[in-house]
Amino acid sequence: MQVPLALAAMAALPLLVWLGLRRQAYHDLGLLAGTLTLAILGNAVVCGALSNAHDRYGARLAWVPVLVAVLVALRRQEVEAAAPADADIAVAGPGATAPI
Repeated sequence: MQVPLALAAMAALPLLVWLGLRRQAYHDLGLLAGTLTLAILGNAVVCGALSNAHDRYGARLAWVPVLVAVLVALRRQEVEAAAPADADIAVAGPGATAPI
């Protein structure tokens, strides 16, 4: 169960970087996902080139992409919770009449 979850979270990191570039609310998490992507790739290169490949070297960082995915989900809940208050203000457009 944990291996597919970790692999899915690692595969989602480039999407989270893209989300951070596209939406201001996720900018800091996009930077975190980008840094983490580089850290995982660097860890793979160093551990693969300097020692025998063992699962324990990848397992040291496997939990961090899951944490980033959870942080993005929590941020999404926060953004959506704040959205209804903003949506009420943006409903009235040009030419719209105010309710009586």
